[in-house]
Amino acid sequence: MSISKTGESPLLSISVFPTTHPLFAARKIKKLVKKIIDVIFFQEELENNPMKLLEERTEASKNEMDRMEALEELQELNKRTVKVDYDTMLSRYDKIRAKEAEKKEEEDEEFIKSVFGKEPSGAKVKRILGKFQINGSLDLDSFNG
Repeated sequence: MSISKTGESPLLSISVFPTTHPLFAARKIKKLVKKIIDVIFFQEELENNPMKLLEERTEASKNEMDRMEALEELQELNKRTVKVDYDTMLSRYDKIRAKEAEKKEEEDEEFIKSVFGKEPSGAKVKRILGKFQINGSLDLDSFNG
């Protein structure tokens, strides 16, 4: 390595991260080296400590089982979701409404027959059920006279 006329080392002029400031580049390099060292120490610890290796394998197996369980739950949810057939649903509701309308009409007819029914003698009789009201008040005199 030779030092240039400006006094800088040629390695300092090589930019690892060309768009960043040299201090930020140094911080990034330091973090990257620290991560690499941590991984190396972790791998060595796993190689030297069989219990640690067993713990890591157990944890990995547990995580894999959890992921599989979650996947199975999602598959079951997808099976449960049923496509809604709106035409069939609406036709069922139309049938229910038609039956209710028929029932109401039959009740109305029965009421009309009870009000305008025939006497046993065969004569038609108009019956007034309940109380007769005029302007929100009872007017019983209209029946008497």
